[in-house]
Amino acid sequence: RLVGSEMCIRDRDYADAIGRWVMPDPVKEGEVMGVELRVGGKAQSINMATLPYASWELQGEPGKLILHGQSFGNGQTIDVTDTAVLGENGGVPTLTIEGSGVVYTRGE
Repeated sequence: RLVGSEMCIRDRDYADAIGRWVMPDPVKEGEVMGVELRVGGKAQSINMATLPYASWELQGEPGKLILHGQSFGNGQTIDVTDTAVLGENGGVPTLTIEGSGVVYTRGE
């Protein structure tokens, strides 16, 4: 059970996570790709047909999230669980997928 400051941190992380997180699409010039995190733990990939995220949750540590989805490729479907970290770079909010080098910034 969370109390006091722990609950405030989790509530702030939850509120900070909601929204569109994007990066330039390396294949389609002028386009973006990423993930939209919605209220209620729902998630939707943005222009990533082979990696549809379906849900997300707070991980427990401050600023950490778990993204759930599937990866489609080479005729197979694999369940995916990615750990993401909320951060900031030069005043710009970021969402970094651990172990991948992928860094999204807050989108419109």
